[in-house]
Amino acid sequence: MRFLAGSDIHKQVRTIGSRDGEVMAAVAYWGKGAAKRTGLKKHPCPADVRIICDLLSGACNPNEVERLIELGFHVKTLDRLHAKVWISGDDAIVGSANASQNGLLCEGELAADANVEAAVLLHGSASVHDIVAWFEAQWCASDDIKDRHLDEARQIWRRRQRSGGRGFTSPPTEEMTLPDSRNRFSDLRLLAYLDNGRSREAENYFSKNAGEHYTDNELNDLGDAKPWYEWPLGNPEWSHPPGTAFADFSCSEEGGPFTFNGLWQVRHCPCVKLKKTRLILLGPLPHFNGYSPSPDEKAAIALKIQETIAQRNHRIDKFGFYVDEVFLEYWDAERDDLRRRLLARVVEAARNLCRAGQFDSWLTLRAIRVCMKDPAWLSGYARFVGGDIYRRGGILKRKINPDFGTQVKAGVGAKDQENENGRSVTRKVRGEIIQSCTQFRCFDPKVVGTP
Repeated sequence: MRFLAGSDIHKQVRTIGSRDGEVMAAVAYWGKGAAKRTGLKKHPCPADVRIICDLLSGACNPNEVERLIELGFHVKTLDRLHAKVWISGDDAIVGSANASQNGLLCEGELAADANVEAAVLLHGSASVHDIVAWFEAQWCASDDIKDRHLDEARQIWRRRQRSGGRGFTSPPTEEMTLPDSRNRFSDLRLLAYLDNGRSREAENYFSKNAGEHYTDNELNDLGDAKPWYEWPLGNPEWSHPPGTAFADFSCSEEGGPFTFNGLWQVRHCPCVKLKKTRLILLGPLPHFNGYSPSPDEKAAIALKIQETIAQRNHRIDKFGFYVDEVFLEYWDAERDDLRRRLLARVVEAARNLCRAGQFDSWLTLRAIRVCMKDPAWLSGYARFVGGDIYRRGGILKRKINPDFGTQVKAGVGAKDQENENGRSVTRKVRGEIIQSCTQFRCFDPKVVGTP
C-alpha cells in the first residue's frame, strides 16, 4: 500500500486511466476536461472502461459525462454515490479526489479553489479483490444514462451554479433546505381556507366553457377537480399574478382538520368575470421544481395550519383565506435564527476587514464576498432566499438584503458618504447577491476594537 497526496494522486489516476485492459471508476463528480485529465481519453479500448457517477447530484458536469459517453465509455449513474475509486488489473486507488481540476491537481498547477486530497494506492489481487466485488455491486445498482437523465442533469447543473451549491442542512425537510433545483421555494405560496363549495354560477360556466381554457388531455387529468378560486364581484382584485403556484389546504368546517388538495398554479389567462362572481382559473402541478410534499409532511403542515388558525382566532383575510403566505417562510421554523446567523457573520467579516486595515467605501459588499467563500454561509443564504441567490428582487430577498448594510454600519460604527444634498450615497452593483450598496466614509475604531 502506498499513500498518495497532491499531484501524486493525479499521476496514479492518469496511469490507471490510460492503461490497456479493463478500467473501473466509481467517482461521484466529474468536471470539465476530466476525460483528458484522468488519462481516459488515451485509453486504447474505450469499450473496456466502466464508469459510475452521480449525474443528478448537481455537482457532476453533464456536458463532461456526455463527452465520456461519446468517447465510447460505458457510463452509469448511481444516486448518492460519493466514492472515489479507480481499479485496473491488480491496482486500485481509493481516496477523496473527484475527477475535476480541484480534485486532481497536476504537478506545478495552481488552483485557488483546489481541495486538499488524499488517497491510497493498493496493489495485489488479494487486496483489490474486495474492491472489485464492491464495484460490481454498485454497477448492478446503477442506472444506464439516457437522454432524459442528461436533460434533467443540465437543468440541475445550471440552477446549482446560481444557488451557491449544497452543504447547509437543517430540518424540517431535507428537500426544502438543500438549495438546489428542488428547493426554489421563493415562488411557492401556501393557501389554507374554509371550503364552502363552488357557486352554481361558476359550476355552470365551467361545464359549458371549460374547452375554451383547457385541452382535452388537461380536462381528463383534472377529473372531478374544480380548478378555480372565486370571489363575489364586490371583493378587491386578487394580487397574485399568472404563474403563481400554491400548496392548497382546506377544511370543510371551522376548526376541522385540513386536507392537502395538491399543488396548483394560476393560469396565464384573464380573470373570468360573471354576473355575481369572479374566477381565477388554475392548472394542476405534479410537483414544484421537483418537490412534492410527502404524506408525513402533508400531515405535519396541516396540523401546523390548524394550530396557527386557532392562535389567530380563525380570522380570515379579505379574500377568505386563513393563510396566504410564502410556503418556505411559513414552514421553515428556523428562518429567524438563520437570518440572525447570516447577518452576524457579515458583520463579523466587516469588523475583521476594518481591524486588518482593509476598510473602504464598499465595506458591506466586501464583507459579503468574504462570507460567500464559506460554503455553509452561502448555502444558508441560498436556503433563506429560496434557492437562486442571484435572482433580482423577490419577497424573500427583501427580508434580508436591506439589513446587510444597516447591520454592518452599526457593527463598525460607520458613517455614510453624503452627496451635495446631504443624502447618503448608494451605488448599484451587478453580478452580486445584492443590487445596491450604501457607501461609507469612515468607521469608528472604538466600536470595532482597533487601536
